[in-house]
Amino acid sequence: MKGAGVHHLDLVVSSLDRSLPLYQELLRPLGYDDAHPIVGERGERVVYLNGPGLVSVSLREAQSPGSYDRYALGVHHVAFEAPSRAVVDERLRWAKENGLEVENEPREWQYQPGYYAGFFHDPDGIKLEIVHIPERSTMSTMPPGEQPTTPPRTMPAWGNMPPMARLPIPGNAEFLFWVFVVLLSFLVCWISDNLGAESWLDFLKWVSVAYILSRGIAKASRVLEQ
Repeated sequence: MKGAGVHHLDLVVSSLDRSLPLYQELLRPLGYDDAHPIVGERGERVVYLNGPGLVSVSLREAQSPGSYDRYALGVHHVAFEAPSRAVVDERLRWAKENGLEVENEPREWQYQPGYYAGFFHDPDGIKLEIVHIPERSTMSTMPPGEQPTTPPRTMPAWGNMPPMARLPIPGNAEFLFWVFVVLLSFLVCWISDNLGAESWLDFLKWVSVAYILSRGIAKASRVLEQ
């Protein structure tokens, strides 16, 4: 099945010779173990860093003057996912050892439960993040402080009820049990010689009423639970 979402990300740096080895060393422990060069639309050299199941990141050298400002138009920061908190810590130590400016040491943030990340800057000032989120697939992406609300339970309209919940009509194992109880009661009354026509009809009537009521209550409770 074809994937969806971000396919690749292109970053422009002031010096490809300086930034490419640095990014390769930074990202290799995160799974980016392949580099694929291409020629850009202006004839410039572009190198894509790839890894299995990862969003490709490419680097190319700037052709226009100016410095990076993450609050101007463009990318604010780029986050790379780590497989564990230990890798986050190790990558931030690596950044410091390589003279990169660390903005925030690794710690847990309130963006999501268990969101553990550190932030630093590449040689051009581009803000980078290394983050680990445990059990990411079950985490909420909702901003801190916002919690999903549970809608109040309401009785569904007649037409929206499940078919078997509309009427307590016999037709399953519960009905067979009811038949068994009636026959057993009849046998007991017959053996005890206490069975008359009127008493049998009264008995059958009240057993049937009790069964219908029990079916109705059971079905109504199941509908309310939905």
